[in-house]
Amino acid sequence: MLKLAELARLAGMSLVTDPQTGPLYLPFKQMLQLGVNVALGQDDIADAYYPFGRNNMLEVAFLASHITWSMTLKDLDTFFDMITWRARKAMNIPVCGIKEGCPADLLVHNYKTVYETIWYHEPPAYVIRNGRIVVKNSSESKFYI
Repeated sequence: MLKLAELARLAGMSLVTDPQTGPLYLPFKQMLQLGVNVALGQDDIADAYYPFGRNNMLEVAFLASHITWSMTLKDLDTFFDMITWRARKAMNIPVCGIKEGCPADLLVHNYKTVYETIWYHEPPAYVIRNGRIVVKNSSESKFYI
């Protein structure tokens, strides 16, 4: 594994792991510690290999935390990175952050913490692409007592 990690790091490669689809998954913690970029992925959307795939990367992070017994706040921050900026890097999309001059591509969630966002793994309230709102989601619950 050390040899693979060193070669991947030297080549500037990124690796993607899908721990929700089976018992064998990339030892991502070690790869990250060795300087390799690792992202979470989901390649099975409601198909024969994984019939529960919903194309929800927050759900993938939620499931990965359970499958890998990685549930600390630090672990959840790592998973969040793996579905956000590390995923962008893996796809060769510039990682710029939120600052002037950067494309305004972001998801806005209704939660204050990464923990809550992963815990509930709901669709974002807003999807913003190039500074324009392209999706607005809402949810309403009514209780009749």
